[in-house]
Amino acid sequence: MLQKKLQTQKGIIVFVPHYIGSFKYYEKLVPYLQERYEVYFLLLFVHEKYFAEMKDYALKGEYRTFVVEPPANGVFDWIAPIRYARNIKVFKTGVLKLFYDNPRIRKIISVNDSGVYVRYLFNEANKIGVGTMVLQWAMFLEGARNWNKKQVKGFRGLLYTVGKPIYAKLKRLIARLILGRGFILSKALPGRGNSKKFGVINRQAYDYFVQNGVPKEKLSIAGYLDYYFAEKVKQDFGRNERGREAAARRLLINMQKKQIVFFSSPYNGKDIRVLTDEGQYNFTEALVKAIRAVFPAETHDIRVKIHPTENIELYRPLSKWGVTLYDKHTNNYELIYFADLYIAGGTTTNFIPLVMDKDAIFVNFLKHPIIESTKKVFNIRHFVTDYPTFTKLLTDFKNGTLAKQYYDVGGVTTPDSLNKILEWIG
Repeated sequence: MLQKKLQTQKGIIVFVPHYIGSFKYYEKLVPYLQERYEVYFLLLFVHEKYFAEMKDYALKGEYRTFVVEPPANGVFDWIAPIRYARNIKVFKTGVLKLFYDNPRIRKIISVNDSGVYVRYLFNEANKIGVGTMVLQWAMFLEGARNWNKKQVKGFRGLLYTVGKPIYAKLKRLIARLILGRGFILSKALPGRGNSKKFGVINRQAYDYFVQNGVPKEKLSIAGYLDYYFAEKVKQDFGRNERGREAAARRLLINMQKKQIVFFSSPYNGKDIRVLTDEGQYNFTEALVKAIRAVFPAETHDIRVKIHPTENIELYRPLSKWGVTLYDKHTNNYELIYFADLYIAGGTTTNFIPLVMDKDAIFVNFLKHPIIESTKKVFNIRHFVTDYPTFTKLLTDFKNGTLAKQYYDVGGVTTPDSLNKILEWIG
């Protein structure tokens, strides 16, 4: 009787986001999957910095969730190996309970298949025939891990240099003792772990991952949702005046002015950490001041959209320059649709203005090699690295003579991405 009931119910598909950005990407797929699956989000306490935020967002959005809760605080939390062992044990129990309690789980889609936690999740899923899949949702920043290696000098640096490899070996030992001697523990490029399928955004990404050791047989060019939704918003607003005006009111857009939109990238965050919070603000303010020197507030609005990992409060003082701030929940497609000029660094959001054929300026004032490496991802002609050149390009835009800063959009996008992703999921 139970078996017959399971056969008549929908299977469950589970998305595993690691922070609010990947959650918001995967949630776009929910309406298109509900006919075939019950859609759940698996929230893991090991994503501790963003765990509470994701739980709150899921609750407000009334999404179904599975949650592996953190262990209770212990008196020995200050001892790193003990804390790590406790986390591993609690996580293992949570994963085994997840599969035992939910036999209708058919597929799990995550942002990666590396690291001890997701690797163990996929390991147990593979044992019982649950599909294990990685769906690329953002760029992979080449060299980011090497660039952000912790630099500690003096005696503390010596202790760190000697102690880190010892602690890494201890963690591997702890993980194997708890998860099983045959368990493989390693951090690696997405796709090189134990997933069965890896869907990437375009041909460039496919070639990159193949060259870096991801097996061809698990790779597919699934596409990228930003390609689809950017084109959809452009078409919908182009023929629907009421919808366009409603979106403008929602975003506080003054249609009588030109709109300059800057998308922030954190240089004080996890992927790139070369600035303090104060330095990040000063970096952004310098860019805003340069824009204001060319475009007065009477004719041009400046709108700054923060990255999902950033705190909007850092940028509140920009109000003195007439800046309107947008938080992580802003609809990027709509905001960029209203942009007369788009400005950003090496963010994945750059695909949207390309698809919408917007005037754009791409900046890398810190001359960071990782940002420079994204030039080929978007077919950007060049990043601006100094303010005189930036001012010249702003003046060119003002005069209607700004040269296109990117080329061959078709070479870096994947057509019919939504359908391709849905077919890839199956």
